[in-house]
Amino acid sequence: MIKSMTGYGNATGASGKLGLTVELRSVNNRFLDCNVRIPRVYTAAEDAIKAMVQSRISRGKVDVYVTIDASAADDVTIRINEPLAGAYVDAFQHLFDKYGVTNDLTASSLARFSDVLVVEKKETDTDQLTKDICAVLAQALDSFDSMRIAEGARLRDDILSRADEIERLTALAEAGKRYLSERGFSSMESTYAQYYGGCAVINYAAVQDGVLLYNDLIKLWIEIDTQAVVGFEASNYWFSHISRSLPAPEITAQQAQELLSPALTVQSVRMALIPLTLTDERLCYEFKCTYGEDAFVLYLNALTGDEEEVFQIIDSGDGQLVL
Repeated sequence: MIKSMTGYGNATGASGKLGLTVELRSVNNRFLDCNVRIPRVYTAAEDAIKAMVQSRISRGKVDVYVTIDASAADDVTIRINEPLAGAYVDAFQHLFDKYGVTNDLTASSLARFSDVLVVEKKETDTDQLTKDICAVLAQALDSFDSMRIAEGARLRDDILSRADEIERLTALAEAGKRYLSERGFSSMESTYAQYYGGCAVINYAAVQDGVLLYNDLIKLWIEIDTQAVVGFEASNYWFSHISRSLPAPEITAQQAQELLSPALTVQSVRMALIPLTLTDERLCYEFKCTYGEDAFVLYLNALTGDEEEVFQIIDSGDGQLVL
């Protein structure tokens, strides 16, 4: 069963006279990153919430929002601070006895003095509240899982509907890779492709130590029906290709991904050396992401975490356009 990495679920319930609402939202992430948003006075329930989420979800950035409505609760009492109230009464009586002033003290005027009336909230049964929140969370997780399954089914159907096309285009890319390997270009990988008049125009980048070298490009024209290579252009490759001394990354892929907007869904990540000018190259993490229906490629510097480039990928009937 395929499940989408993104999802949403919610449920409502109650704990005594407290209204409870739990919402879950998730986006793609290589590991589970669970964040709980709950009113500060009820944070005792946070560990139990995280434990339940971890028991049901293994990957993704998951945000859990817990809303507690206490508007219908009768957990407030008003207590009279009798020692303080008595001291005020005695003070007024002393003024009357000693100075003969009018003693106009009333209950309402006495209540206006600070701290004579003390508002107290009844102590919350945190164990019972935690159980009730987790019961509502379980329903929200069921809703969340149903959405992920439905989205996964749509993704499966979409993949199956394109399976023949994907297989055909993959075969073209492999035919081009074999063509290059037979001519001494042994470490090349296909990147982007476009299609014109029965031909696929596929770009291949050199690879060194698992890093794509985007300056070192070869472009092949391949007939779609016969897989015959009918065009070859390698000026970028011949101009740029050398064995490079690549620096070691200063941050991990996970650390780089945490710098991305949580609104992005990461599809893949790998190392790439990208050109900024004719002489300036940067070692980056290449993140292929989606935002809604749109696709993007982001390059984050593997030494500093700085964003170096952002491109939008447009899929069309003629292949992929990079903007």
